[in-house]
Amino acid sequence: MRTRRVGVVGLGLIGGSLGLAFTGRGRFKAVIGYDPAPGVGEAALAAGAITEVAPTLAEVAVAETIVVATPVRAVVPTILALLPHLRPGTILTDVASTKTEIVAGVTPYLPSEIFFVGGHPFAGSERAGLGAADAYLFENAAYVLTTEPAAPAWVYEELREILSCTGARFLHLSPHEHDLIAAGVSHLPHLVAAALVTTAGTLEKGHPAALTLAGGGFRATTRIAGGEPGLWAEILSTNRDPLLEVLDLFRTAMDRFAEALRNGDETTLSSLLASARRIREEIPARGKGLLGKVEELVVAIQDRPGAIKEVLDVLAAAGINIKDIEILRLREGEGGTLRLAVEDEPTLVRAIDLLRLAGFSARRR
Repeated sequence: MRTRRVGVVGLGLIGGSLGLAFTGRGRFKAVIGYDPAPGVGEAALAAGAITEVAPTLAEVAVAETIVVATPVRAVVPTILALLPHLRPGTILTDVASTKTEIVAGVTPYLPSEIFFVGGHPFAGSERAGLGAADAYLFENAAYVLTTEPAAPAWVYEELREILSCTGARFLHLSPHEHDLIAAGVSHLPHLVAAALVTTAGTLEKGHPAALTLAGGGFRATTRIAGGEPGLWAEILSTNRDPLLEVLDLFRTAMDRFAEALRNGDETTLSSLLASARRIREEIPARGKGLLGKVEELVVAIQDRPGAIKEVLDVLAAAGINIKDIEILRLREGEGGTLRLAVEDEPTLVRAIDLLRLAGFSARRR
């Protein structure tokens, strides 16, 4: 690997998490960080997310590879400001949630020996800022690298090698394909969550018990509506056309539900719900083909403090690594069901046996 120094510009949730992954592996001579906000660079240094603070943006340019982790609207101006200071062979990438506008804004200005590959790790949190940074944020997450404009093969190889310390799985997509998929599986859900919360808030005005009765399912469904509004407004605006396209698909789906309800057509309603359920159940299976094969089990847990931890402790004590975890169902006052993913069939069988011996109801999914 040619890169000995990596730069991170923007030390919030994503930049800070990348920095922690970089420094935690000890593979680089330096992890150089820059953030325009006063004191953030020093805080990142104290948190171990970087090894050096760059006082100015230009001083990040000593790194062979630089990740721009600013808000989406700032990515292109930041890269253009960096270009005059870069040496031949420098690799630039970003982590923004939209790609087409950024790639189009950067590509015309790239010198022949400076390389840019758009990037987007499909991971995040409703929390923001360096304080929310997590070295394991990207573990087993999809990490998209754009294929346009095409960079030399060695650039992609080096980027994957550098970013491999995150534990992410890499996909190569065109900027347009990325943006359309992101609109459907990331940006539309945020809008839907915001609309659900807004609807409940309107209902609350006339029926004050509405929010009081919003249970675990509602909270889980709308969790992402807690994201930082300014950041999300930028993301949605820079992906306007793909998002409008999937909003039309969503509107069509909702119209079909509304028509079935209006007509009292319970058969059609049941059919639509059954179809949605089948597709939902396919999501982990489709993820296997995309991100590598996993095996899944489900565990019933009681509604009491520490129940989830006890399940994880049983597996951790046996050295079993959990590749993914999800709460499938919540039954307040009773408990719920966990979905756990492990790496292979023998590990699955062993995990089920251990959990059953520990008194849990566990089975293959």
